[in-house]
Amino acid sequence: RAATAETVLWALWEASDRPARWEREAVTGTGPAARRADRDLDAVVGLFQAAERYVDQFPGASPLAFADYMEAQDLPMDSLASTAVQEGSVSVVTPASAAGREWDVVIIAGLQDGIWPNTRLRGQLLGATDLADVAQGKTTRMDHRSRLAEVRQDELRSFATAVSRARTRVIGIAVSSENHQPSDFLDLVEPWRDVENERPLTDVPRPLTAGALVAGLRRELEQAANAGPQQRGMVATPGVMGHGTASAWTEPAVDAGPPARVREAASALSRLADEGIRGADPDQWWGLLPLSTEQPLVDTAVTAVPVSPSRVESALKSPLNWFIYQAGGQAGTTQAQSIGTFIHAIAERHPDGPAENLLAELERRLPELGLEPGWETERVAADARRMIGYFVGYLRQMEKDGRSRVAVEHQFHQELERDGFRVQVNGIIDRLERDAEGRPYVVDLKTGKRAPSNDELQELPQLGVYQAAIAAGALPAEDFERPTEPGGAALVQLRTTNKSVKIQGQPALDPGHQWATQQIFTAARAMIGPRYLAIHGGADHPGCALPAICPIHSNGRQTTEWHR
Repeated sequence: RAATAETVLWALWEASDRPARWEREAVTGTGPAARRADRDLDAVVGLFQAAERYVDQFPGASPLAFADYMEAQDLPMDSLASTAVQEGSVSVVTPASAAGREWDVVIIAGLQDGIWPNTRLRGQLLGATDLADVAQGKTTRMDHRSRLAEVRQDELRSFATAVSRARTRVIGIAVSSENHQPSDFLDLVEPWRDVENERPLTDVPRPLTAGALVAGLRRELEQAANAGPQQRGMVATPGVMGHGTASAWTEPAVDAGPPARVREAASALSRLADEGIRGADPDQWWGLLPLSTEQPLVDTAVTAVPVSPSRVESALKSPLNWFIYQAGGQAGTTQAQSIGTFIHAIAERHPDGPAENLLAELERRLPELGLEPGWETERVAADARRMIGYFVGYLRQMEKDGRSRVAVEHQFHQELERDGFRVQVNGIIDRLERDAEGRPYVVDLKTGKRAPSNDELQELPQLGVYQAAIAAGALPAEDFERPTEPGGAALVQLRTTNKSVKIQGQPALDPGHQWATQQIFTAARAMIGPRYLAIHGGADHPGCALPAICPIHSNGRQTTEWHR
């Protein structure tokens, strides 16, 4: 279990008879055999060095992972072999390292749009380019467009260096496909002036690998399956359309069977599958089997639909996004989310302050964020202290408004029913308070940057769900004089640029208005499935939570297409 790539290589090397034989041939032998043994020993030393680097970079990785890593290498990282220029050799160099040298023929590879030229700005995270301008004494800051022009000029100079290294001939290589487009630098090597015809392309032969062969055969079958009847070998018979006025093709057609090339592809795949070649057996193909189920997520005849207040808004705006979040298809925890959880934990530990206790708790628990010492940690600590200061400001405002704390992180469960359709609202209230009239007041602490507008706040789903659940009897009666009359709700924005804390209040839910209850049932029906509507693109709708599978996104594809 403790084996690494190094230990496995050493075990294989010591168990082999090659070390003594190669050493003997390299030291005492002559001719091609001695040179070959010398190269083999150099390759083994290079392999051991690669294993040593891999183990240092990826501690705990398995030897099989190292094998996959080496197979994925396009170019060797380094070589112990002699680097002297030999007759008939090829030099693989970068444009910068090619400066000052020349060859009869220069091949420039990778002339792809977005790769060469690569016009992405450099050094933007830390503002290195601005720092360089200051160091050079420049007093004006260069705008974004000028920066892009500067980067393109650098790329053009690098390209000119590469081209100028050729004595007689320059060959530019680019790929044109569905996902790749040639760079406009290709026209600098050989301008194409025929506006009526496109530049001719060279067909690239399939790589001589089992995986490429299987992919080509499967593509042949797929194209035949997606083709029309005539392309698949269907023979149609001439006939007469309605009223006998025109001739056309009629059904049924006579199936002449698949073309010979399709039969050959199927036969070859069958043989490869019998030999155990990966990907040849249809049982290993994605997307061929029927859906595992088309049943809804919840059987509404048996159980109530579980609804979370924090997810109602996403279900209303885009049911597909809600399902992706529910299935765990979202980005990992970010630093901002970790800090938000951190602030919530401190506010829960000292819900009534005072400021000294809150700040002391912050300093004590700051190492829990796991940040390395440096400017980033100092920035995070400063942001956290500022949010704690805003929270203290909210506590003062709460007292001025005549409210008192009842509970923090209060869990509740409340069932609602309409026309036989049941919903189970499950939630956690950050702060549950009692107003001067003895009514429940909901407070949600926010540590994100986005704050809703005043118009959005009036019928904000999350706060509305809290209030609707309270009105239905979600809270214990002993804590309030009027437990089923919500006194309102508020978002307390702790990550704000205001001088004082930003409190966004939602008015108390009017019993005569059912907008919050309507939102709950509408969202619950969208959550049932099994099909989920994708909505985005408008001002009131978010973007795709996972653009790769969104059916209306420009880059969206079916899930099975990613595995072909």
